[in-house]
Amino acid sequence: MAKSPRQQTFADLTQEPTWSETNASRSGQYAPRPGRFNGDCTPEWVTHDQLRDLRRGLAPEFTGRYGAPTWIDVWANDHGTVVFAHGDVSWGNALT
Repeated sequence: MAKSPRQQTFADLTQEPTWSETNASRSGQYAPRPGRFNGDCTPEWVTHDQLRDLRRGLAPEFTGRYGAPTWIDVWANDHGTVVFAHGDVSWGNALT
């Protein structure tokens, strides 16, 4: 018999699969769809000058202006860092 969530230790929890390792992550609306691209969500790349201004300016802010799902991802490796701002994100007036 499995322990209830309140009785599980941190060590117990680390042994459980994450959501992305379950079948739920590979079916229904969350299933990966290789080869598909959302044409309404084309990335906007900033110039070197815009990047400099972003580093000196205000922090990004979730505006909720259009009600879109909104988040920021930061991906980094030994070669550099990429920031993905999804949805209703404002970064001051640096990108206007």
